Amino acid sequence: MSDLPPIFTMAPALAEALTALTGDTWAAEVTRGEFSCDPGRATLTRERDGFALYVSPGTYGADLGKASVGVRWPADGTRRMNGRDWGAITYGVSEPSAKVAMSRPATALAADINRRVVEPMAAPWVKLRERQATQAAARLALGNDVETIRTAIGGSARVDGSEDSKTIHLYEGRVTADFKLYAGSSVSVELRYLTPAQAVAVAKALRATIAEGVPTA
Repeated sequence: MSDLPPIFTMAPALAEALTALTGDTWAAEVTRGEFSCDPGRATLTRERDGFALYVSPGTYGADLGKASVGVRWPADGTRRMNGRDWGAITYGVSEPSAKVAMSRPATALAADINRRVVEPMAAPWVKLRERQATQAAARLALGNDVETIRTAIGGSARVDGSEDSKTIHLYEGRVTADFKLYAGSSVSVELRYLTPAQAVAVAKALRATIAEGVPTA
C-alpha cells in the first residue's frame, strides 16, 4: 500500500491510537478511489455501535498534506443520509469535522480527532440511534397493520409501496379500493364504482364501527 496517501497507510495505527485513547475498539478500512482524481478514503469504525468516520486526503492547493475527517452517517436502505436527514443535527448547525495534518504522529491525530469530532458527536449519535429505533418500530407496526388489513380484505388484494408507506389495492368486479397506510400514522381508504346499495352498506358499517367506539389508533 506504499502508493497510497500517508493517511491511508497510517489508518491502522490511527485506529489503534483511538482504541487506546477512548477505551473502545476501532477498526480501519481503506477504500481506493475509482479514478486518478479520486484518492479514495479511509474509514474508522467504532465497533460497539457502528459509529464511523471518513478520512479523506486533500488533493491540491492548501489541502495537500492534510486530511478531512467527518462523520460517515448510516444509509436508510438505499438512501444516503446525513445528520440533518436523520434529525440528529439541527439545521443551521455544522456537523463536527476537522482537517488534520497527515505528517503528525497517529497518537496526536487521534487526540485531535477525538476532541474535535468524536466527543462532539456523542449527543447527535444518541439522537440518531433513537430515531433508528423509533423508525424500526413504526415500520414493523406498518407491516403488521398491512398484513392484518390485507387478510381481512382477502380476494385479489395486492400490496405495493415503500418501507414507510404501503397501499393495498383491491379489484373486485367494478369495485376498486385503495387502503393507504403510513408508518406511525392512520389509514386512508378510497372506494370507487360502488353501487348505491354497496355504498349504503359501507356507510352503515362505518357508522356501526364509530358507534361501537373501535379504537382509532
